[in-house]
Amino acid sequence: MGKSLSLIVTEEIPSLREDNMSDKHTHKLIGVLSSLLIEGMKLSTEDGVKDGKEIFGRLASSAAGGLLGSLAPDKFEPADSPHHRSLCHSWIALSGSVYVTKKTITNMNNVNPYIAAFSRGASVGYTSHLVLDAKTVKGLPVIK
Repeated sequence: MGKSLSLIVTEEIPSLREDNMSDKHTHKLIGVLSSLLIEGMKLSTEDGVKDGKEIFGRLASSAAGGLLGSLAPDKFEPADSPHHRSLCHSWIALSGSVYVTKKTITNMNNVNPYIAAFSRGASVGYTSHLVLDAKTVKGLPVIK
């Protein structure tokens, strides 16, 4: 039990170390896990009884959104080098992504719950991608 969680994570997932760019697998893993966490928190704070089918469906929708969102920045600006970061990999994009995430958590009560969960997941996945990239040596530009 002696190792701390951060030590275990950085040993087991080398791409999370400060000197490396995060790879596609790390972006996908963190994007899906982050979206599941946010959707689980959203489910736990909502009024009304939900059946297992709805809970599973919303978590699956959120995970799918998180997966796609976590890959989106590198689809818009392919990660062919550490210098690939421009508008989609910037602090401006991160600020916008955080804003959209907040809105999808607070303002989607009249939308189909599965579409809302997917949207939350996608914005959380995009945000997690940029947060991981911000922690690398190259960081994120303000805007390029």
